[in-house]
Amino acid sequence: MPECEVCGRRIDKANRVSIDGIVLETCNNCSTLGKVLRRKKKNVKIRRHVPLPKIKVEEAKPKEINPDFSKILREKREQMKMMQKDVAIKLNLPLSLIKRAESGFRPEDSVLDRLEKFYGISLFEEEN
Repeated sequence: MPECEVCGRRIDKANRVSIDGIVLETCNNCSTLGKVLRRKKKNVKIRRHVPLPKIKVEEAKPKEINPDFSKILREKREQMKMMQKDVAIKLNLPLSLIKRAESGFRPEDSVLDRLEKFYGISLFEEEN
């Protein structure tokens, strides 16, 4: 059983009282010494699972790329008299990505867009 924090008496139900800014659990007699604080009612919300509506997401189709894009990239870099390392540094891309793109690996469209802009070329085929 709880005890009154002011007088020490055993109590069945404690009152929360603010006495000089300190919150104490007190008996009915000692609760007159301060301001009685109301107990907050617990708001219990029952949440039910409501299924969210399904949204159709169209998959982004990769753009059609020129089949000779790796050859074009290599030739343009050599024409600018740059090393693969220099291109990687200028575009803040990993050197391995530049090497793989020039050997035929198709990087993401965002990388290809950056390469196009840097070299001033077009790697994607026109859509009809």
